[in-house]
Amino acid sequence: MEYLANRRKRGSTSDGNIVAMLSLKLLLLAFFILLSTMSSFEEKRSRAVLESVATTFQGHVAAIRSLDNPTAGLGQLENAPSLVDRLKSLFRQTLPVVEMEESPTGNALRLEVPAESVFVAGSARLAPGRGVLLDRLARILNGEDGPEAAYELQLLHSVRGSGTGVAGELAVRRGGVMARRLGDLGVAEDSLSIALWPRASEGARDGLIAFEILLDVPPRTAGELPAKAPEARP
Repeated sequence: MEYLANRRKRGSTSDGNIVAMLSLKLLLLAFFILLSTMSSFEEKRSRAVLESVATTFQGHVAAIRSLDNPTAGLGQLENAPSLVDRLKSLFRQTLPVVEMEESPTGNALRLEVPAESVFVAGSARLAPGRGVLLDRLARILNGEDGPEAAYELQLLHSVRGSGTGVAGELAVRRGGVMARRLGDLGVAEDSLSIALWPRASEGARDGLIAFEILLDVPPRTAGELPAKAPEARP
């Protein structure tokens, strides 16, 4: 009897140990299931956050379709300065203009400036900053996407008498410098002419350079002379 009682006691103890072991394993299994679930949740949440950030900062904006004609496609913008106005503004800002004339139709502009404001005194070397002036002049005439209008640029150097002698030679050299510089800047050869401007006698208008710009001129055939410039006043 005592033997059976001891055996039942050992069996009861063994069963308790098995139950405890199973309970521990179930707890561990539940713990690992919880960790796996949390890991999957965090991964999905992280992916969702990353997708949201990428969508927000990708920079794509839905295009707005409109059948209206763009303003710039209808010609010159309203209140935008004309070609002649831009030319006048350029010279007023950079040179002491002695005389400025504009034709009634607005397609011809004549500006007279002191030669010594364009060149170093007594030489054919451009004065500081005058290369920039010619560059801006060429850019205005040629435009960003091609000339706004067909044009001719005539440069007249005033000289006394027939233009012979040292003063005449200097004027010719200066004209050559300007012609080469403007040609390098894209002014077409058939749109540019250089000439002397003879003066009958000595006066206040000696030592001038006249810029004559003619707009909307018809194309010239080979060998044809430039369009007649406005008459220079004595």
